[in-house]
Amino acid sequence: MESEEVKTILEDMSLNPNGKRNIYARDLSISALSKIQECRSDQLYHITPIVALFNMTPKQLKKHLGKSSWKKITKNTHSKNRYLFFIIIDSYKMCSKAEKKLRLIELQDFSNSTLHVIFNNDGLSKISPETCNMIEAWSKDCNKVELDRRFKIYKDTFDMAKQMNYPFTKGGKWADVNRLHDTLVALYDGARLNIPKDAVFSLPAYCEKKLKSEIEEQDFNFKFLKTVADFSKEKSDMKHCILSYCKKSYNKRYVACHIEKDGVHSTLGIRYNNQTKTFQKDQHYGKRNSLVTKDIESIGHKIIRLLNRKNAK
Repeated sequence: MESEEVKTILEDMSLNPNGKRNIYARDLSISALSKIQECRSDQLYHITPIVALFNMTPKQLKKHLGKSSWKKITKNTHSKNRYLFFIIIDSYKMCSKAEKKLRLIELQDFSNSTLHVIFNNDGLSKISPETCNMIEAWSKDCNKVELDRRFKIYKDTFDMAKQMNYPFTKGGKWADVNRLHDTLVALYDGARLNIPKDAVFSLPAYCEKKLKSEIEEQDFNFKFLKTVADFSKEKSDMKHCILSYCKKSYNKRYVACHIEKDGVHSTLGIRYNNQTKTFQKDQHYGKRNSLVTKDIESIGHKIIRLLNRKNAK
């Protein structure tokens, strides 16, 4: 029987005993119990999964990984470290400490820009070996910004395929994912949205009203997407999958905004947290999900900043 202390640790790590991966993770946690207890006494709860994986105390782990990697681990959230843990054991199983260290450093190098995209959504929360291989392959091909863009497109492709009952193979070459994304964008017409065509979405309407006087004299134009027709037009004009976010916007969880400056057009996607009442950038791309310039990107940051400031009043 597991002790109460082990059960508490497993609860802290949000480990479900069902499934081979989680059973393996639980076994590692139990074997490293004394090290985890020391981790908890040092109030480093968020690195508990990494301590379990290496079976080292925080002090030993800091020395083993080096100052740079240690800073990245302790800066990451519990959620990110938990998934780093799962990626490593999914990919390598009972690998040596040297292999774990190498794998961890590789993943840490781009964790800040990619993990939130891969894991903080329902569709891709379970990591498959194919996805692990894809992470490794794509990280060798491009920089952090491009990698973040690819994962965003990958997630959107998965979501559209799921809604349309379209075949989707997890993992794969970027060219294949990109081609499938374009195909699904063309096919996705929002027929299954079940949203009244004349409905005006309350959250983006609220946002536009809040910011209209604030930004109307600026050197750029913006328009919040407030209806199904707005989302459909944006999809058609920008050639990307913003229409697949229409239901989230209708349900007050997402805000999309079209931005234009000097003839350059882009779409800003903003997540809304109903508990904290805050807005956070989800994505900001040009036509066909092209990267935007720093100037255009700064406009998106300004809009989100103003929304949070106005909403806090």
